[in-house]
Amino acid sequence: MLSYSSQLCQPTCIGLSFINFIKTMEEMNILKNKNDFKLHYFHNATLVGELGCPLLKTSEAIPRNVVSYSEIKSIKNPSEYYIDFFVDDWRFKKLLFLPFFNMLKKIKDIIPYTEKLLFFIKTMEIYKLYNYLDKTIERLSKFKGVITPDFSLYPEMPIFMKKMNCFFSRTVAYHMQQIGLNIIPSVAWAEEEDFSYCFDGIPKNSSIAISVNGCKSSEYSKKIFLSGVRELQNRLKPKHLIVCGSLFDELLEYKNIIQYPSFSMRKNRRKEEAQMRRDGQLYLDFFDDYMTM
Repeated sequence: MLSYSSQLCQPTCIGLSFINFIKTMEEMNILKNKNDFKLHYFHNATLVGELGCPLLKTSEAIPRNVVSYSEIKSIKNPSEYYIDFFVDDWRFKKLLFLPFFNMLKKIKDIIPYTEKLLFFIKTMEIYKLYNYLDKTIERLSKFKGVITPDFSLYPEMPIFMKKMNCFFSRTVAYHMQQIGLNIIPSVAWAEEEDFSYCFDGIPKNSSIAISVNGCKSSEYSKKIFLSGVRELQNRLKPKHLIVCGSLFDELLEYKNIIQYPSFSMRKNRRKEEAQMRRDGQLYLDFFDDYMTM
């Protein structure tokens, strides 16, 4: 298990391997435009840790009025709101996967089943979205701040996939920060084995965001979540730990916790308020009918 200080070691895995992979594809004349991989997203970054993730700058932001990316069109005064991606990180995941789509098109006659994989990718509408990736990010500049995509990790995922998601999360966060967005980096983990890399690139004494989504499905999920929070607190000592969703009682011991309601909590609240209004209107209608009898 790596200590935080070991983040400043020579990166050994995803970051440099990703760049070497692109060079190999170019030499094989499979990839002609390496910018498809958005290498400028971590240009001149300090790459740290096991994955070679871009090191982010410290943030002391505290989010108020947080809404999900899927609610973005309904916001009339974006400068008063923060955006999170805890239910929308799949959008960026689709965008970042397109370079592999372009590569697979060139080798589909060589590798079996590639044609089926290409069909699956097309159904995700990756191509259209990828072309507007920068535009999508820049739209967020209208908002007060952004809680960055965490590209969720799941126990069922192969370790390589989890590491790639972590690397993409840090890379997108770094690019957002470089173009001037007020960001709060997010962190995710699925198992204790993820602790060796899932904090790579996250600065100490910073605001950091996590989500309890999916962590209440079983006692095991709760145990892993709380174990990760302890690890995060010990390693990174966050100034503010922003928690999306309802709190476990065990989190109340931490004095740096700031909680805000998740998308599902806000949605349920809106339903309750709508029902209360309907109930009130039904009562008023009944009262009016009674008085006119």
